[in-house]
Amino acid sequence: MDRFYCHKDFQIKGIGKKILEQLESKAKYLKIKKLFTEASITAKPFFENHNFIVMKQQEVERRGQKLINFIMEKSI
Repeated sequence: MDRFYCHKDFQIKGIGKKILEQLESKAKYLKIKKLFTEASITAKPFFENHNFIVMKQQEVERRGQKLINFIMEKSI
């Protein structure tokens, strides 16, 4: 999954959960066995709360800045 963002004013209202449920439903329909994302430090708890597992921490460079994110996946 890429570009899974929720504006700060709408976080912790269940919107991300509903979107993720729809993505998982579609993935199951398409017989996709795993979902994958590269989660930011702030997104990591959301994905962990929805049974994603950290596979690897990595450092990436964006616009000259080094950022930490997490490769995460979930079997469905």
